[in-house]
Amino acid sequence: DISGDEQTIGFKGQHKDKLRITSKAEGDGFQCDAICEDGYTWTFYFPNKAAPKKWLDKGLSTLHSRCMAMFDQLDSEYHNVWFDNLYLLA
Repeated sequence: DISGDEQTIGFKGQHKDKLRITSKAEGDGFQCDAICEDGYTWTFYFPNKAAPKKWLDKGLSTLHSRCMAMFDQLDSEYHNVWFDNLYLLA
């Protein structure tokens, strides 16, 4: 089983893509969507990068398009994937 969720990468310096994240212990930094298993990140996608046109053209939201792009990067075809409510409601 793999999971899709957001990850926060702590960063103390200045950068145009740095987010103020008060709800996470990591604090300020970069946030990305990620697919992980047992504590290891398989792939990630930063939301400041444009969502793939391939999936947007099929009617998916930008969030779901980023998720599908991450699935495209996986080696095997079949997985049980779990997401939290943010991804289900988008």
